[in-house]
Amino acid sequence: MRGPATAALAAALVLAACGPPPPPRAGGGGGAIDAGGDGVVTGGGAPTGGGLPELGPWIPPPAPADDGFDALWPLTAEPSVPPVFGKLRPGMPRGDAARARPKEWNGAWTVKAPGAIEAIAHAGQADESDNPLELLTLTIDHADTLSHLHAAWGAPDVRGADGATACWLAPSSGLKACFSTEFGKATVELGAYQPLAEALAGARTLGALAAHLGAPRADVVKAHPLFVENLDPEARWLAVHLPSTEYAAGAGPDRVVYFLDRGERVDEIAVRFGGHDPTLRPALVATLTAAARDTEAGATGLHATLLEEPLDVVIVLSRRDDLR
Repeated sequence: MRGPATAALAAALVLAACGPPPPPRAGGGGGAIDAGGDGVVTGGGAPTGGGLPELGPWIPPPAPADDGFDALWPLTAEPSVPPVFGKLRPGMPRGDAARARPKEWNGAWTVKAPGAIEAIAHAGQADESDNPLELLTLTIDHADTLSHLHAAWGAPDVRGADGATACWLAPSSGLKACFSTEFGKATVELGAYQPLAEALAGARTLGALAAHLGAPRADVVKAHPLFVENLDPEARWLAVHLPSTEYAAGAGPDRVVYFLDRGERVDEIAVRFGGHDPTLRPALVATLTAAARDTEAGATGLHATLLEEPLDVVIVLSRRDDLR
């Protein structure tokens, strides 16, 4: 097996700077190991947690001041969509979103609350595609934003490896809210999430995804009428966007990437799960390892290979022996 750790890190840096590049295949530079002798491979010989740094304890911010923040976003006991977005919701089809807020759909607008709080609202995609609405983003010029979020929601459910990104989950609505800062301003992204157990039993059932191996490009597009990235007929890959799980420290989508051979048929599928919370990653890896083993055991000639990358944990589905 050719470990993808270096290529994956390079792709992550390109993604941050320029948007999604063509995803790397599950091949390239050595180092992946078959830890159990059973064909389930963890990439790169990396330390526990995919080489992620250990997170320190969460330090609660100071109590917020009574500064008018509630006029911008009246926070409830769990994350909810701020009133400024009206009826817009993550996962809303493009047509419904355009009707719900025709002037601002897939764009940004400025919001001013009483006092000195100003925010920029944005509704669109992580990759600016024409897919249904994936993210609602509020950039808030207010230094006390995190204090307000913590006072309402408590300690975050998921944290990024950088120690600065914090996400909270709303199980009742399937909403995830993620806080970060950039250039002194707070950013809160809201997106849909799906519990891992539901994902593995639903749209990311590994055996069902593996049934697409050998299928032509047109069949993949037909099977996923929404959230398909990269319809360029010259490219030999397609990516399907799916809600991230409770393990991803980000509100953007996970992806299932279909790689095509020269005959335009699927020869490899990378099922990607965001997992860069160092504390939660071991549980994610354990669950996905068990799912990969069960999938291999139930299908003759199918390989389900688990790889750990800096940002994602990936299961690669293939019938090619050179991935072993």
